[in-house]
Formats: sequence, C-alpha cells, structure tokens
Amino acid sequence: MSEKKKDEIKKERHKRVPVYTKEHYGGQKPDKKQKLIDPLPFLILIVLVWGVIFQATKPKQAWEIEKETNEWYNVGSYNLCEEHLKEQLRDPKSYERAGEIKVIKDDGIEKGIAWEFRARNGFGGMNVGEGVCLIKKNKRWVAATIK
Repeated sequence: MSEKKKDEIKKERHKRVPVYTKEHYGGQKPDKKQKLIDPLPFLILIVLVWGVIFQATKPKQAWEIEKETNEWYNVGSYNLCEEHLKEQLRDPKSYERAGEIKVIKDDGIEKGIAWEFRARNGFGGMNVGEGVCLIKKNKRWVAATIK
C-alpha cells in the first residue's frame, strides 16, 4: 500500500471516531435561561418562610392586645359562657338558647349576663332554665351557672 493511501485511511478513520464531550456523558448542555429559572422557586420559598416566621415572632402592640381583649369581652365571651353552661347539663347536645342574652352588670372590668335556655332533663323531657355567667375582662375568665 502506498503512503498516500495510508494517510487517507487514517484521516477517514479519524472522521468516524466520535469525539466524546460533556454532552455525551451528561445529557444535553443546559441552557443559560434554565440556570436562571431553577433557583427562583427556591428563593421564593425562602422568602415566604422568612415572612411567616417574622410575622409569628413579631410582638403584638399594646393596642392590638387591647382590641382583642375588648372583642373577646364584648362578643367572644358569650360563646364561652354557653359552652361552660353546657358542660353542666345532663344532655349537652339538647341545649337550645330560648332568648336573647341580657347584660345584668357591666363596669368595664366585670360583666354579668343572663339568658334563658331549654335542655333535656334526666327523664327525657325538655326543661326551661336560666343561665347566668360572670365574665372577667383582665383574666379572660368566665363562670356560668344554672339558676
């Protein structure tokens, strides 16, 4: 074989042998856009978690505490009084409020309320009763009794 022919075969063989690069071993080369998008959801998650933690650890202002206490004293405590009264009944599931809640006493620190209700007695009949509740604002405390 001639020298010229050997060189041609060598060149031809060299063309057929693939050149291995990172694309062959690791799949396709990532786009530059894809690199910018991947950390974005992670960054958003970190910002959201930080915001939730910051809000949870933020101390309440005095006016916020006063507002919550006033809302509880004026409205929320009534439900707590009814729940406390239900615990004292024989059949708490049969409890029905029969009238409006009346404020007996209110000096801004303590409040007394009363209301009529119906509930099933031990023999299966429905009785009418009156519930009375004392509410203390500063301690967020209630005590209900059946009159």
